Amino acid sequence: MVSKRAMKSAYIPTDFSQVPTELRELSQWICWRFAERDGRETKLPVSPETGLRVDVTDAAKWVSFERAVDRAGVRNDIDGIGFAFRDGGGLVGIDLDDCLTDGQLSEFARGVVQRFPGTYAEVSPSGRGLKLWVRGEVPVAPNETGRKIPKRGFEVYCRGRYFTVTGRRWVDESSGRHADSEPAVVNFGEAVAEWFREMFPEKSAAVAVETRKVQPAFLPHDVNEIVQRASQAKNGEKFRQLFSGDLSGYSDDHSSADQALCNMLAFWCGCDAGLMDLVFRASGLMREKWERADYRESTIAKAIESCRETYQGSQGVVSTERVNPPQAWEPLIPITAPEPPEILPEDLPFPLSQFVGELMTSGETPCALSVMGVLGVLAVCCQKRFRVRNDGQHSEQLSLYLLSAAMPGERKSAVQRVVREPLSLWERQEAKRLQPEIAEAISRRNAGEARAEYLRKKAAKEPNAEKREKVMDEILQIQRELPAVPVAPCLTTSDATLEALAPLMERQSERMAIFSDEGGIFEILSGIYSKGQAKLDLALQGFDGGEVRIIRAMGREVFLRNPALTIALSVQPAVLEQACSNPAFRGRGLIQRFLFVCPAQRVGYRRLPDKSVEVSEGAKRTWEFIVSALLNEAQSENDFGEPIARMIDLERGAFRVWKDYQRELEPLMRPGGRWHFETGWCSKFPGAVARIAGLLHCALAAHGHCSPDAVPMSESTMQAAVSLGRKFEQHALKAFSVAGTNDVEKLAAKIAGWLQQKQATGVSRRDIQRGPCSGLRSEEMNDALDLLADNHWLRVRAPKTGAVGRPSEEFDVNPEVLKQSDDISRTPEGDGVVRVSSVLSEGASILTTWGGGTYKNEFAVMGNGDAYAWADDFRGSGE
Repeated sequence: MVSKRAMKSAYIPTDFSQVPTELRELSQWICWRFAERDGRETKLPVSPETGLRVDVTDAAKWVSFERAVDRAGVRNDIDGIGFAFRDGGGLVGIDLDDCLTDGQLSEFARGVVQRFPGTYAEVSPSGRGLKLWVRGEVPVAPNETGRKIPKRGFEVYCRGRYFTVTGRRWVDESSGRHADSEPAVVNFGEAVAEWFREMFPEKSAAVAVETRKVQPAFLPHDVNEIVQRASQAKNGEKFRQLFSGDLSGYSDDHSSADQALCNMLAFWCGCDAGLMDLVFRASGLMREKWERADYRESTIAKAIESCRETYQGSQGVVSTERVNPPQAWEPLIPITAPEPPEILPEDLPFPLSQFVGELMTSGETPCALSVMGVLGVLAVCCQKRFRVRNDGQHSEQLSLYLLSAAMPGERKSAVQRVVREPLSLWERQEAKRLQPEIAEAISRRNAGEARAEYLRKKAAKEPNAEKREKVMDEILQIQRELPAVPVAPCLTTSDATLEALAPLMERQSERMAIFSDEGGIFEILSGIYSKGQAKLDLALQGFDGGEVRIIRAMGREVFLRNPALTIALSVQPAVLEQACSNPAFRGRGLIQRFLFVCPAQRVGYRRLPDKSVEVSEGAKRTWEFIVSALLNEAQSENDFGEPIARMIDLERGAFRVWKDYQRELEPLMRPGGRWHFETGWCSKFPGAVARIAGLLHCALAAHGHCSPDAVPMSESTMQAAVSLGRKFEQHALKAFSVAGTNDVEKLAAKIAGWLQQKQATGVSRRDIQRGPCSGLRSEEMNDALDLLADNHWLRVRAPKTGAVGRPSEEFDVNPEVLKQSDDISRTPEGDGVVRVSSVLSEGASILTTWGGGTYKNEFAVMGNGDAYAWADDFRGSGE
């Protein structure tokens, strides 16, 4: 027997000063004391006032934080304080037992901790466990307190339970829990429920619900009647022993006795889970463990699953085949990488959100195309003018490499044309403004060169050395005074060979952008014009700003000290696949510099109204103003007259948000992490997020009539960039998956899409061969069908007995597939088109909803509301 003194000595000391203020302010506190039950240590909830055991759901026994701490300090029969979870309180507790070894978290626990960064976590009394508090809701039945996975020592509760509290705060830089930050309980909203569903698939609940749907007419609802009937049956003696609480027939194994009684009750209660629970509670087997929802539901569910017949009064014994649920399906597994989340207008701050939202609506195009276009144009405006200092002395130049992979017909060219219009307008305006200067400079230069040529001829004929020297001095003076001819700005090109791009950048202050809706630039870089030899130096250094020295034909050298290149491509998926599969591009790190989007298909889901909605003049003018304001920012120069960038610094909060995200990504590159095989991309990605934040900061500053380097970047701007970055991360996973998809996976994905559209509970091999696999022989479908079966989309249906003729193999379709509607019958006045974006692991699905003009109104309201928050960051003059 373990003494209480030994129990207490093994536990860590407390520090209640670290408990978050928001928890202290709640009067949901009790106390606890050590006890021993069945030879094992336990912690009983007790009243702070009396020291007696209490029901944790009895709010009348709860006290304030201060009172609980005070009573725990003066009463010898109390060993600590605890927090009781209130029904409807909006707090969720996560308990991880035995997850700490020498201060290191287990892999499972680390995954949970990193899923909820920054929220309060503390070490349990034993020093081996961890408890977390988060704000949110979890989807549990009204009679449930939460769920648990005993094998993992993992529990989640939202009510009816309590947590022991030590105040020994868990500090972990990688998950945003910093020693110098204020302890807080973070609100994760719907993310908590989504995570809960991933961790606890609703299997037992589904069984219980299914069996209750089709009950026969007879059902004895009187407990005494059920007990009486069961006691008088042939096996009545066994029932009476179990009902009285006698465990002797089961070697005193209480759990086995519980299961045996439930097996008998399933027969007598018609497989009604609620009635079985009611009768069990009247038995002598009833104990505290039965109150655990996970134990109670699993025991009843097992009994119902094993029941093959039930008692139905005058009908006698009736088979339960018609009420038993079908064989449970395993969760759907994606055929390829899950479809990434849709990029939405509100992922950008106002007023950028308004512009991309209206552009998306006007052309019925994927929003991601507009967002990538906006980021590309901002990069054109800001590269070489500004840099963002993100980590000590390190800074990032504001160039971006962007690749949008969209299906044919998605109006990629139209989106690029509208987004780039302010660049073209500024180029034309500048060319017109510079035209007189250029003409004057050319005229003066021509005159000077003509005079110099005349003097050269004169000097050649002059026999007197002294006079000839004077003529030469005049020639040199003329050459020194020849005016430089201003260069008309050229901000972008569609594609260019290395031979042409380098001198073009040399003339344009070492900066250039490539915008294209084709993939020709990849062919150029891969060596189509250089005998198959990939020439990537300028593309690699143009992203980072490293020196490039190129010897052109005829021996002319082009030396770029700090080149800045932006690439923005809108291509078809085949181009993405070829680029990601190119060994030179991957081996030298070119592909790892790109941000990708793979938007869901819109073609086939568009409304195509009689009159399309145009982008408003106000949104256009605002976008034009931002672009022109940034392009008109003065270019700084060093002592040698070379262009240099001005530095954008981060507020402390902005730096912390960025650093937390960088640390969050770091362990994902370890073996087993999702970025282990793409460490090159992931290691560069935090810098890309800093660049996105820098571009958003510049746009907001320009909109606020303020120079971007005049104010530091705000935390809200960096948070917006990180939120957008999380979506880019998922799109990159999809892009790299596309490059690695084989023919079998492509065919399986095609069949999967057809199943979602067909919405049938079952299909035959002949149906599939006539549908998505038209033109293929039956044996050519085998590998794809096997993959669909392995991933739980289909399973072979048992053949029908007595069928005439040669039967076609038939398949059942996973019901989760049927939940993912592919409805294209909605009208423009309806709720909008709902279509499948992806099927994720654990059987979860993501549905993307688009509502045309209604959606536009939603983001417009959000944009106007956000304007106040974003405007606080800037105090420029003007409007």
